[in-house]
Amino acid sequence: MGYRRHQASCGEIQPSSVSRGHPSHRCGNMQRRVKCSRLQVRTEGGTMRRRRLLKASLLFATGCAAWPVSDVHAAIEREIYDVSDFGAKGDGRNDDTDAIRTAMAQAAASRTSATVHFPKGRYIFSTLEEQFDDIEFSGDGAVLVSTLPVGTPQPAIWLHARKLWIHDLSLDYTDAIDVRRPGVVESRKPNAYGLRLGGARDPHLWNAELVRVERVQVTNARGGGIQVSHASNVTVRGCRIRQVLGNGLGFDGCVANVLAEDNDIALTGDDLLVIVTDFRVPNGTRNVIFRRNTVAKGYAKGIASSGVDGMVIEENTVSDTFAGGIVVFSDSYYRLGRSIDVTVSGNTVKAAGRFFGEGQFRREASPVGNSIYVAGGSANVAIRGNTLIGSVRDGIVVTTIKGLSIVKNNVLDHPGVGILVGDPSDIDTKRVSHFQIAFNSVRDNRDGIIVGSATDGTITDNVITLAPPGRGQALVVANSSAVIVQK
Repeated sequence: MGYRRHQASCGEIQPSSVSRGHPSHRCGNMQRRVKCSRLQVRTEGGTMRRRRLLKASLLFATGCAAWPVSDVHAAIEREIYDVSDFGAKGDGRNDDTDAIRTAMAQAAASRTSATVHFPKGRYIFSTLEEQFDDIEFSGDGAVLVSTLPVGTPQPAIWLHARKLWIHDLSLDYTDAIDVRRPGVVESRKPNAYGLRLGGARDPHLWNAELVRVERVQVTNARGGGIQVSHASNVTVRGCRIRQVLGNGLGFDGCVANVLAEDNDIALTGDDLLVIVTDFRVPNGTRNVIFRRNTVAKGYAKGIASSGVDGMVIEENTVSDTFAGGIVVFSDSYYRLGRSIDVTVSGNTVKAAGRFFGEGQFRREASPVGNSIYVAGGSANVAIRGNTLIGSVRDGIVVTTIKGLSIVKNNVLDHPGVGILVGDPSDIDTKRVSHFQIAFNSVRDNRDGIIVGSATDGTITDNVITLAPPGRGQALVVANSSAVIVQK
């Protein structure tokens, strides 16, 4: 059996910054070039390309040392299954479902790490699902087009794997949707994510050990955009999501180490960027970073988290989100736990709660349109250095919590309260404890800073101006004890 060997460039793996100490501290980027040689082998079923990585860097590119990150250098042998070798046309006309499924099935049966590759083209398919050990899905900008109708209760692509890397692919649908059209979002039909990734169907069997999603685009999804569930060491970076009926980018029941960075998400029927953890992960998802994402025009929350243990939400831009900008919450109905050790820093939130389309539940501003909302018994939350502009209700709202720092935020142009901590009408003085509100600029809101049912805190060195002057209250502390106030 003859073969020919030739060199091929496999591009670069570029881990983001790795830091020491606090997760928000960053250092310079590292780059490691991956070199490979490709062995082309003729077989009865077509051409199977076998690529041997001579030098590879296998690591979870978190960009942060909030958890241990180790460089694991290893020689990897990776089988490449090009879907065109199995009959996929990629011409945008023929149905390539069977050809793609055959390539996936053979890759799944491989005893080595495998790659399913899509050459540049437009591939028509219905649904794809497979379970792998170590798999890469790659494309030269290929577009995968699903024929699923609106209301289909299954994802277009569902990949289960122990290790999974998917990159440089787009997922679209044959029929476009418009989330702003009346009746589309409200119907809440049984939709599923367009691209669903993670562990086995039964989460009690095993979780994915490593998931990387890079430069993937999802458009017109019948449910959400991208969901990663039951996994650890997850990176989703540089993805673009548009016009999806559910959540834009979601993480469900992940165990540890989740990074969502530099993603662009807009026009969703639910939360734009969300992580939720239920009772199946008893201690919550450990170590989460949402950094430099742009999220806009969602019919629920911009960035939402529940059941996390150690989270950084930093340098994101959030705008035009119906049910609040950045929300940290718990939910007893869905058994979603509280969050602890959360830092919300350097974010810009604009126009939370604004009405932006005809498909909304109600054609009016949201009653929960706060810029930042922390609730449900969270603990040790730091809100600092954020710029919050023009939401329809309040700027920063925090309910029951132990351990809170609100420092150096700019809270501007809210028709409600700039900073509201606790409940001034509640006679319980321990809803909020061990808190600090300092060095904030609270300008042109109806009310400035209001604190209630709190104990053991300081309020100092804040700048407060009201709009219009004299109509609201600049600083109020009620039903509280052991609170030091310096106007």
